[in-house]
Amino acid sequence: MSELEQTVMFQLVKVGRPVTWTKLIQTNTIDPTDLLNRLHSLTRRGWVEKRDDRYSLSVVLTQYIKSLIPL
Repeated sequence: MSELEQTVMFQLVKVGRPVTWTKLIQTNTIDPTDLLNRLHSLTRRGWVEKRDDRYSLSVVLTQYIKSLIPL
C-alpha cells in the first residue's frame, strides 16, 4: 500500500463516518485527482467501502488503525 493510500485511510479514520469525495477534498491537501484514484484503488481492493456516494472503512479496520496511531 502506498504512502498516499495510507494517508487517505488515515483521513477516513479521522472523519469517523461515511464521507463524500467532495468533503474529503475540502479536508485534504492531496491533489483531487490523486485522491479519487487512491479511493478507487482502495475500494477495488476491498480496503475502503463505498455506499452510494460515500466512502468509509469497516469498523474493524478503523479500530485497528486507531490502535496503531494516535489521532
